[in-house]
Amino acid sequence: MDKGDFFKSIIEEITDFPKDVVMNLPHIVLIGNLEIDLENFNSLLEYTSEKVRVGTSMGIVMFTGSNLEIKMISQNEIVVMGRIDSIELGLSGR
Repeated sequence: MDKGDFFKSIIEEITDFPKDVVMNLPHIVLIGNLEIDLENFNSLLEYTSEKVRVGTSMGIVMFTGSNLEIKMISQNEIVVMGRIDSIELGLSGR
């Protein structure tokens, strides 16, 4: 853990803020296998109807499935709809 992460963890303990907020970690909400809401992402790396790859502070997050489409995207949040078959977390560069 580097100094920045150490201080962020102390702030999280003192303030009771959630770790995803203080440490800029991705926050994923999955609604069944039909919708994913991902907060705290850095960049959209790949987008097809079968695969969505997103860069986050912990690596690449990849969703695979069928009929995937971006319902909403903003500076730090993305909502993907379709049939979601899998989610892979923290990929290094695939």
